[in-house]
Amino acid sequence: MTDKALPLLGGLTRQQFLDEYWQKKPLLVRQALPVAATLSDPEELAGLSLEDEIESRIIIGADKHWQVQHGPFDEDTYKTLAKNDWTLLVQAINFYLPQFTPLISQFDFLPKWRIDDVMASYAAPGGSVGPHFDNYDVFLIQGFGKRHWKVGQLCDENSVLQSHPDLRLLEEFNTEEEWILEPGDMLYIPPRIAHFGVAVDACITYSLGFTSPSTSQVAEYFCDDVLERDLSSKRYADPMLSALENNGVLTKSALQQFKSMLIEELDKPEVLSHWLARMISEPKYNNYSPAENDKLDDDAFFSLLKKGEPLLRDEASRFIFTEHEETKILYINGSEIPHPGCPALLTVLCGHQALEAECLVPLLNTPKSISWLNALYCSGYLYFDGNYSAHA
Repeated sequence: MTDKALPLLGGLTRQQFLDEYWQKKPLLVRQALPVAATLSDPEELAGLSLEDEIESRIIIGADKHWQVQHGPFDEDTYKTLAKNDWTLLVQAINFYLPQFTPLISQFDFLPKWRIDDVMASYAAPGGSVGPHFDNYDVFLIQGFGKRHWKVGQLCDENSVLQSHPDLRLLEEFNTEEEWILEPGDMLYIPPRIAHFGVAVDACITYSLGFTSPSTSQVAEYFCDDVLERDLSSKRYADPMLSALENNGVLTKSALQQFKSMLIEELDKPEVLSHWLARMISEPKYNNYSPAENDKLDDDAFFSLLKKGEPLLRDEASRFIFTEHEETKILYINGSEIPHPGCPALLTVLCGHQALEAECLVPLLNTPKSISWLNALYCSGYLYFDGNYSAHA
């Protein structure tokens, strides 16, 4: 991949951005994504917030007086809101609005498994979600309207928060930089950097967030994996035990034995990659599975591909593969998926949300590979969309 300067990054190359800004300091880019101004509108976001399966919130207030309402809402909700000082948040809109797929694809220089979702924030004038920090990277992309952003101090677990049952808002905010973002502008915020946005006028901001699993989340998944593999036959043992003067102490040798039991499991590359890939590919929402497509026979499926019909991945499903001793293993939505053994096909499938025919068709050179990809299509993990444009 040629590392050329990108308008998305304000003229920086991918590596310059990673070296100088990624998880280090904020970056403001004017007109990074002009298309953002037309991606959605308030009526569309309000409509999504009426749906049971879509996560949404309304935050009302300013200063240190905040109220939170959780969706789904009804149309009467919006009739009772004031003209100013409120914000509608709709989570994971890229799962429901395919027009966000081309936008997300512009961030393909970052690990795809790190991308969590796109949240939309529609705010009336003065609307805000308050001063806060996130434990993950976020790109704030301005749709229509203007929002005033302040960037503040580096925070940690000791930062004092306001006493609010639903919001993690900072008690103190120390402004270090501030800008007004206009349509198409983008602001990158590293983890734990305080930020505070207030709508100058009615506006929409899109937040592209990156997942950042905590130690406790990783440990919990590891323990679940150990239990699933039923290692009950492996137990603590101390055949070289020495007589103790104080039999009430937990000795260093015992601690080392317990540590060795855990490290032994972590030191198995195939085991480590398996449970981590399962964890990372878990869908954002528990028990999610895509809706199945109408069945196509293999010939009809391949014919559509050869005609150039773009094949897209289900936006809410997560694909990843691991490599162990030159063998690629595919995972989708937390499950290992058998495949026909074409490494290049897995690379394309996991690396792109939209699978262009010119890249895909040459890899489908056996009936087995065509049948396998068609099975993913019929299961809903893939779908055809003739309206998609990679340059949207």
